[in-house]
Amino acid sequence: MELTSAPLHKGQLLWKGLLLAASLLTYWSSPTTAQVSVEAVLPHVAEGANVLLLVHNLPETVQVFYWYKGETADNSNEIARLITSTSRNTTGPAYSGRETIYPNGSLLFQNVTQNDTGAYTLQMLTQNFDSTKVSVQFHVHPLLPKSSITSNNSNPVEGEDSVELMCEPETENTSYLWRRNGQSLSEGDRLKLSEDNRTLTLLSVVRTDTGPYECETQNPVSKARSDPFTLNITYGPDVPIIFPSNTYFHSKTNLSLTCQATSNPPAQYYWFVNGEIQSSSQELFIPNITTNNSGSYICFTYNSVTGLNKTTVKNITVLGKWISEKSAPEPVAAPSIQVNNTTVKEMDSVSLTCSSNDTGISIHWLFNGESLGLTDRMKLSLDNSTLSIDPVRKEDSGKYQCEVSNSVSSERSDPIQLDIIEPVTKPSIQVSNTTVKEMDSVSLTCSSNDTGISIHWLFNGERLKLTDRMKLSLDNSTLSIDPVKKEDSGEYQCEVSNPVSYERSDPIQLNIIEPVTKPSIQVSNTTVKELDSVSLICSSNDTGISIHWLFNGKSLGLTDRMKLSLNNSILSIDPVRKEDSGEYQCEVSNPVSSERSDPIQLDIIEPVTKPSIEVSNTTVKELDSVSLTCSSNDTGISIHWFFNGKSLGLTDRMKLSLDNSTLSIDPIRREDAGDYQCEVSNPVSSERSDPIQLDIIELVTKPFIQVNNTTVKELDSVSLTCSSNDTGISIHWLFNDKSLGLTDRMKLSLDNSTLSIDPVRKEDAGKYQCEVSNSVSSERSYPIQLDIIEPVTKPSIQVSNSTVKELDSVSLICSSNDTGISIHWLFNGQSLGLTDRMKLSLDNSTLSIDPVRREDSGKYQCEVSNPVSSERSYPIQLDIIKPVTKPSIQVTNTTVKELDSVSLTCSSNDTGISIHWLFNDQSLGLTDRMKLSLDNSTLSIDPVRREDSGKYQCEVSNPVSSERSYPIQLDIIEPVTKPSIQVSNTTVKELDSVILTCSSNDTGISTHWLFKGESLGLTDRIKLSLDNSTLSIDPVRKEDAGKYQCEVSNAVSSERSDPFQLDIIADSTPGSSGLSGGAIAGIVIGSVAGVTLIAALAYFLCF
Repeated sequence: MELTSAPLHKGQLLWKGLLLAASLLTYWSSPTTAQVSVEAVLPHVAEGANVLLLVHNLPETVQVFYWYKGETADNSNEIARLITSTSRNTTGPAYSGRETIYPNGSLLFQNVTQNDTGAYTLQMLTQNFDSTKVSVQFHVHPLLPKSSITSNNSNPVEGEDSVELMCEPETENTSYLWRRNGQSLSEGDRLKLSEDNRTLTLLSVVRTDTGPYECETQNPVSKARSDPFTLNITYGPDVPIIFPSNTYFHSKTNLSLTCQATSNPPAQYYWFVNGEIQSSSQELFIPNITTNNSGSYICFTYNSVTGLNKTTVKNITVLGKWISEKSAPEPVAAPSIQVNNTTVKEMDSVSLTCSSNDTGISIHWLFNGESLGLTDRMKLSLDNSTLSIDPVRKEDSGKYQCEVSNSVSSERSDPIQLDIIEPVTKPSIQVSNTTVKEMDSVSLTCSSNDTGISIHWLFNGERLKLTDRMKLSLDNSTLSIDPVKKEDSGEYQCEVSNPVSYERSDPIQLNIIEPVTKPSIQVSNTTVKELDSVSLICSSNDTGISIHWLFNGKSLGLTDRMKLSLNNSILSIDPVRKEDSGEYQCEVSNPVSSERSDPIQLDIIEPVTKPSIEVSNTTVKELDSVSLTCSSNDTGISIHWFFNGKSLGLTDRMKLSLDNSTLSIDPIRREDAGDYQCEVSNPVSSERSDPIQLDIIELVTKPFIQVNNTTVKELDSVSLTCSSNDTGISIHWLFNDKSLGLTDRMKLSLDNSTLSIDPVRKEDAGKYQCEVSNSVSSERSYPIQLDIIEPVTKPSIQVSNSTVKELDSVSLICSSNDTGISIHWLFNGQSLGLTDRMKLSLDNSTLSIDPVRREDSGKYQCEVSNPVSSERSYPIQLDIIKPVTKPSIQVTNTTVKELDSVSLTCSSNDTGISIHWLFNDQSLGLTDRMKLSLDNSTLSIDPVRREDSGKYQCEVSNPVSSERSYPIQLDIIEPVTKPSIQVSNTTVKELDSVILTCSSNDTGISTHWLFKGESLGLTDRIKLSLDNSTLSIDPVRKEDAGKYQCEVSNAVSSERSDPFQLDIIADSTPGSSGLSGGAIAGIVIGSVAGVTLIAALAYFLCF
């Protein structure tokens, strides 16, 4: 199969078009004496692209280029070869149809695949038959697909769940990068990355972990980024806030209260007024209020996903007319927010100041209509009037308000929109080609990963002035020039900017080049006598061009008779030969175009050349026949024969062919022996061949071989002698029916009759023959078989694991490259005595022990041998280890008060073990409050906190096994906080009813009531709710007057409320009575009937 060569002319320039052609021409026409090298352009490339293996510093005298796949010049891996004198390419077994070889030896790969990755070797053969080899490598990478993020939990609960995010798909030789909110992520206390960075683990998520998250995959040729992925983190509710904050209101006005609690999903709201449910919405509205509307207002919030609830109590006083006029403060006026800039660069700082003309006020900040949750980057001044954020981040963008309030009113400022903008990243310019032919078109595209940007173009460092040939896309990202002109050559840059920053791209140099014109060839004479000289001149009006010569339509391969001028414009041939006849053209090119001259026909006329005589054999057996042929490369010639220097007189045994070129003699006789010549002639010259001596000779007889021993030890010596009764013979040796190739260990006697081998090697084993011959016949001896025995090589032992658990099984394999061997096993340097637990394979190569015991520990060796030698392997140490037993954890107390300390000790009867601690079935991540003893057996936590509650285990392990302890549950309990008593009225009319509620922010508590400092004794009029939090007295009597307290407690602490004084006043209205406890309960039950979240309400009433 032949591979078409790649001449560098218009229409056939490969890869990167004209730029590649210019590069190849430059290297072909500039030989050097520096060391030859090959460059892969590019060494890392995407699948489907092209790779050029470019040869540098090419010698002038290269005759043949050979390209091979791999680092060795193996014929089976040959891709192609190029003979420079004929410009002929031939393909090899490794040719795929995508390779092109160029006249300068460079090799182009098109549409590369990952299978093309590896090394390639160029071998060059010069005119002096010197060989040079050089290798190069390139790597083909796949184009990465778009990445995506998957999660094991897209709706985690704050403080409870951990989340794993995985970047898909998994690809080889790929690096992974994570971003959150556009910022690069690295490992931290709650962020863990897998070894390959593909998995991101968020430990104990918090609400700020929402995202969005992006993962980016990269390899040397491409990158891909996922779509943003956002977590829906459920949290809250936080403690609700009641707006407005004032507690005094005027009578005959409308009361409008709003309850707000941060929660995801949004919390459900319930309002209680003086212990009775009023509304199941976020807002409570009571029109035309009176003093009777004074009392305790409770906002109860509940999150159905997290199962948590929070309450806030607000005591409201409705002022009558006299109190309003005399004592109530003035209502506040609306405040305003002052800020130096509402558009801020990310990572800068900003301060917002709440301005108000009022005094004695409270200031509260809101973000996007909700109470602002301060982060570690936010600080408030002492009076809350100034909010500082340092540094700002993208998530701080939004609407900010401040609310000022006093005891009678509150007002909010108008919202201020704060925009946080990331600084732009450096853009880049993409262009299909930086060298463009004049009057063609070109497009430059400004690429940026940023959004909301402005794009601006620069030319040679200054703002680009658009001409009528230039157009910009709607977003200015693409600059099109059609047609291009020489004045458009120069450096182009694009600049991207947003309100806080700007960045310029690296400059792109655009070169505009005119196309070349058609050249012509000048020559003094187109008909030349052979062995004269001739010069051809390529004339062109263009400058900055490369010149290339062609012969008969193909790239001209220069011979040693051809020379080019420095700029390749003059081709000189001295002397000319017949093969130089043909059509000559010159091609001029620049990076954007090429043109060929019209062809010039050069004709070479030659004198006749010296003929030669061809004969099958010059020594012929008498009475056989012979033919002599006069060979000449000339045409139109006459042929004449001579014998012993005189014109041949033909006999009846001699015949000539029609053109006299062949002389046949049949049969031949001894008088025909002598010198034969033929003479060729044309009208201008004649030439005789060199004489051929024809000899007539008898046949040889069969020889035989003598040898002292046919079986020889490797590295000894041996001699073989060829015996024959004939004289005047040649002796030739054969090995395995082929001509014997002598090595440096073989020597022949002067007449070739004795062959000596010293030392012998295994490859010398085989059949030897000698062949005797004379000019007319040959005979071979019978074959002699020579056997060479080599000493064995050192074996090795292979075992899956040299440390084995007692009672498991193990197999040891003796590996040897030798054949025909015996195998023997040794233990601790002595022959192994097999037990009933040991078995050998049929050839003794595999030793199996099942089960292993501790006494099997030791050094194992195998020994291989043949009749002349033996070798032992290096010893393998086999260690037998017992499995560990189950450990246990010892701790003084499993219920611990928060901020106390605790120590857990892992107890094990085993030695030589490693100890590892686990928390809630996962590896324990040590905090700065945790310490381990030197051997990891004792874990100390000081002080303990609530997040330390959970299941603890210790795991002991040795090289063959591991065991975990049973889990120990550690409970951390906070001390309770001081409760308070809420009551609808502190002065109660006798025989009315009263309800006292013990309010506490703590959970999991016991509630106990005290009266006048002692435990309250219940009567038939006094009842407690199920959780003891509510004390009902119905009807009240004078003896019920006094100080009441409630006490809350848990396993580690208790707290009492401040005493509450209940006053009982005698009823002055006959027949009057309050609602009974049963009636109130009926009202409450009737109010909440049909409410879908009755479970949450019940939870509130109980706890």
